[in-house]
Amino acid sequence: MGVVDGVAVLTALTPDDLEPALATLTSAFVADPIIRWAIPSAARYFKAFPRFVRALAGDALARGTAVGADDLSGIAIWLPPGTGPDPMRVLPVIYRGAPAAMRPDLDGFFGQMAARRPAARHWYLPLIGVDPPGQNRGLGTALLRHGIGLADRDGLPVYLEATSRRNRDLYARNGFAVLGRIQHGGSPTAWSMLRPSSPGM
Repeated sequence: MGVVDGVAVLTALTPDDLEPALATLTSAFVADPIIRWAIPSAARYFKAFPRFVRALAGDALARGTAVGADDLSGIAIWLPPGTGPDPMRVLPVIYRGAPAAMRPDLDGFFGQMAARRPAARHWYLPLIGVDPPGQNRGLGTALLRHGIGLADRDGLPVYLEATSRRNRDLYARNGFAVLGRIQHGGSPTAWSMLRPSSPGM
């Protein structure tokens, strides 16, 4: 990972970066509580998750808001106001990778997730991940703060869902507050979180 004056070097992803970025995110989320609850089969996970990322990322690549470390060991997908993932593309990927008996819990969980997203203009962080060998070096924080800077520039809040307690605590240290819990049936708990805008920071 490139570092200048102790700060990770982040760049906007190009189409040539897409496959390595998908590999990084697939590695980063391999033990994610929510994703692996939804797609418990390892064989299905490694096939479905890259498709899930493509669907969730929307047009972030074209907009220049998909960013990564210069060696692509960490990736963040940021969606600006007025954009968002298309549920008609995202949910079928999850449902194809999940046991049929889980469908009611998946419907309930993702229904809650959609309902909690703010109606007001905001930046949205659907995905951020660091390949395990690169974790605990501050890269995740650098990726997070990059997007926070974009939102602060626009005078807008940032919204996300934390899918683990560890991530929830990282986001809390960076100014995010928990809005509520997302949980249905046998699902693990996720947390909807919002960071108010801080113009001028």
